[in-house]
Amino acid sequence: MNSEFDRLQNIVIEAGEILRYYFENYDKVSIETKQDNSPVTNADIAVNDFLHKELEQFNMPIVSEETKSVQFGSNFFLLDPLDGTKQFIRKKPEFCISIAIVENNIPGKGIIYAPMINEMYAFDGNNFESNIAVENDRELTAVVSRGNDKEFTEFFNSIGITQIYNVKAAIKYGRMAAGIGDVNIRKFPISSWDIAAGYAILKSQGFEFLGIDGKEIDFSKPYDELNGVIVISPKAMKYKQKILNAATT
Repeated sequence: MNSEFDRLQNIVIEAGEILRYYFENYDKVSIETKQDNSPVTNADIAVNDFLHKELEQFNMPIVSEETKSVQFGSNFFLLDPLDGTKQFIRKKPEFCISIAIVENNIPGKGIIYAPMINEMYAFDGNNFESNIAVENDRELTAVVSRGNDKEFTEFFNSIGITQIYNVKAAIKYGRMAAGIGDVNIRKFPISSWDIAAGYAILKSQGFEFLGIDGKEIDFSKPYDELNGVIVISPKAMKYKQKILNAATT
């Protein structure tokens, strides 16, 4: 990892300590509802404020879930200070900080850090780093994160992908890059800051990361919501057309 990216990782780790504080002192957590009816906590805001302050040293615009309507060009930070807010509210440790560096409108570097389960996934533009170990000889595995992924579970079984792995938030993308899974289909709205770090990390490992329509994702409009995403590992590429057909129909 390069020194500038090392600094970014250290900032993210410090931000993780803020989340840890609120998670371990839950009586200090306050919850509000945003205009889109999604929840936001004072932990989201505290981490967002900390990251904005610390990232100023990089002289790059910051687009964040909790701070919108900023001026940006084709190079900017794209981040979610607390991905998995609902998990956090439920006192489940499966949440993370997700931050990407978008270069020429494409996420080229990314960090996903889950402080309560001590998982870090990072790609600095050259090297991928993960602190979890995965068996190399596992069977093809589909990754799901919602209870109503049943239709896709049945589809996966029909094409011979019988192993199903359940994980929440952007942590799924880090674990997939580390080798835990091969296919993820999300047919529900999702925002660019939810996927940008995962996109950079997974692309570094040879994954396809597409919109639910099977087309490349446009990160030049980070405030536009996506209708869903499709992720396919190199190992599962032989099923690509069947996966695209199932996702887009």
